[in-house]
Amino acid sequence: MDAKQRINDWISSEVDLRGITIQNYPSLPYGHRLVDKKGDYILVCIDTKRNIVIYTIKGMEGVFFPGEEEQYF
Repeated sequence: MDAKQRINDWISSEVDLRGITIQNYPSLPYGHRLVDKKGDYILVCIDTKRNIVIYTIKGMEGVFFPGEEEQYF
């Protein structure tokens, strides 16, 4: 599965998309910004070194969390 599809799959499985606006976020690899009605957001992208989906939330932009397990094989 390519990176774009993995991002889309992660978003659809982990986020309730009702009331969410999805924006491209080109400053991150395959980045997307998911914004709710209050202006809070999640940034989702691919960690190109570990080849996994990662995300961060508004106010914690310097800290990314793994959205999926690393594959070592």
